[in-house]
Amino acid sequence: MKKIVSFVLFLVLISMFSVCAIASDDADYIYTYINDGIEYTVDFSGSSISQDKHELIARRLVGLDNDDVRTYGLMCTLFGHNYEESTISVVTHKVYEYAPRCEDKIYEVKICSRCDHQEQTLMMTNYIDCCPED
Repeated sequence: MKKIVSFVLFLVLISMFSVCAIASDDADYIYTYINDGIEYTVDFSGSSISQDKHELIARRLVGLDNDDVRTYGLMCTLFGHNYEESTISVVTHKVYEYAPRCEDKIYEVKICSRCDHQEQTLMMTNYIDCCPED
C-alpha cells in the first residue's frame, strides 16, 4: 500500500513539473523588434503556426521584410498552397505622446507550410496603455 501511495505522489509531482515547464514557454512566442526607432512586440502566443515560421512572419508584419518575391516549391505550383492560419498580435510602442500610447493590431495570418508564401489581414486595432509617459 505504501508503494502505491508513493508511486501516485511521484506521478502527481511529475505532472506538476511538466505543467510548469509548459506554462513558462510563452516567452518563446514573443519577439521584439526596432525598426526606424519604433519598438514592436509580436506575440504568437496561442498560435498554431510552426515556430520556424515565426521570424519570417514577424519581420514582415513590422516592415523589416517588404519583399513580395517568394520562392514557391514544386508542390505549391502543382497542388496549390497548404495554409496554416492563426491570429497574431503586433504592439507598436509609444505611438502617441499621452495615454493610451501604444497601438495593438490583431492580424489574421495565413502562411504556406510548404513554401514562404504568406498573407496578412488586419482584423482589429486597439489602443492600449503599456508604456509610461516620458
